[in-house]
Amino acid sequence: MHPLHLAVCALSLAAVAASPVGATAQPVTVEIGEAGMRHVVSSFERGTAGTTVTLRTEMTGVAGSRLTVRIDRAPVLALDHVFADGECRFPDGKASMCEVVIGPDDPAAERLLVGFKRGLEAHVTIEDAGIMRMDQSVSLRGFTRRYGA
Repeated sequence: MHPLHLAVCALSLAAVAASPVGATAQPVTVEIGEAGMRHVVSSFERGTAGTTVTLRTEMTGVAGSRLTVRIDRAPVLALDHVFADGECRFPDGKASMCEVVIGPDDPAAERLLVGFKRGLEAHVTIEDAGIMRMDQSVSLRGFTRRYGA
């Protein structure tokens, strides 16, 4: 597995090539954040039941923070999630890390997958009670090729 790193307007996009392993393939990831820093990592993993999407934040977000994903200029968000207490932690007393796993039975997983495959750009925002706001965009060019049909 060879990561491919592309710089897009001070944003980083990392793609992990999908290679079949039995009934599942390696996850395809998209990293969103400033160059050299990953703020949100979106991971799409294909399984026999469908696609599971995992979103992880690094150095942004705490319990109660709102994570939204908009594809291109769509009027409806592909994802609108508020992190619960059990989804965020402060490992080793450092910056916060949050994670949400969206299973194949959740319609949000399909919305995100279709959006990433058909869209040109993903706009990701994390807001924490008006104190902190991270708003980044990343190109989705090449996602469909890496994920597969």
